[in-house]
Amino acid sequence: MTNADSDMDERRGCCNDEPLVSVIIPVFNGEKYIREAIRSVFNQTYRNYEIIVVDDGSTDSTRKVINGLKNDSIRYYYQERRGAGSARNTGVMKSKGEFLAFLDADDLWLESKLFSQTKSLRKDATIDMVFTLLEQFVSSDLDENCHKKYLGLLKNQVGVLPSTVLIKKASFYKVGLFESTWNVGEFVDWYARAMNMGLKSHVIDDVLARRRIHGNNISLLTEASKRDYIRILQRKIIRQRDVQ
Repeated sequence: MTNADSDMDERRGCCNDEPLVSVIIPVFNGEKYIREAIRSVFNQTYRNYEIIVVDDGSTDSTRKVINGLKNDSIRYYYQERRGAGSARNTGVMKSKGEFLAFLDADDLWLESKLFSQTKSLRKDATIDMVFTLLEQFVSSDLDENCHKKYLGLLKNQVGVLPSTVLIKKASFYKVGLFESTWNVGEFVDWYARAMNMGLKSHVIDDVLARRRIHGNNISLLTEASKRDYIRILQRKIIRQRDVQ
C-alpha cells in the first residue's frame, strides 16, 4: 500500500476504532433542500456515522424524499410541531454515537468536515467541541433581486452555528438539552451556557460548512426571532453576574 493509499484510508475512517458520529438533522417542510443536505453527509470521507432525521411536523413531501434515499444509515422520526430545539433534543436522545454533529436541513458540509473535526477531538482530550469556518451562499432558486439583497451576508466567518459543530456527547450532557421554548437561537443559548460552564472549544481555520440563504431562513425574517435573541443575551448576562 502506498502512502497516498494509506492517507485515503485514514480519511475514510476505515479503522474499526473510529468513534461513531451521530448526525442529527431537524427538519420542517424541508423537501426542497434536505436531499442535498443528506448527500453532503454521504460524501464525507469519514465513514463511521449514523444519520438521525427528526421531522418536526412537516406537511410537505419531506418524508417521501427521505424514504426515497433508501440508505440504512438514516433513521427517521416524526413528531408533532414543537420547534427546532425540541427536534434536536429528540435526535440527541435517539443517538448512539460518542460524538454529536448537527446539520440544518438547508445547509451543506464539505467532504472533509467530520474527518477534520474527529481528528481534532481525538488529538486533544481537553477539547469538548470543534467548530469550523462557515461560508454563506445564496440559493440558486432565488431571483436576481434576492441575490443582491443578501449579497452582504456572503462572508466567510467562524460559524458558531449548529451545522459547524462537532461535540462530545458527554460534554453536551454536562450543559444539558437545548431550550425548546425559543423560536430560534436555541443553539446560541446552549453555547452561552457551555461557555459559562467552562467547556473548551476549538476552531478549525477552514471552511467546512455552507449555510444556504434562501429568503425563508427563520432567523432572518421574524420579529419574534429578534426578541428571542435579546432574551438569550439577557439570560447570559444574568448567568455571568451570578458566577462573579
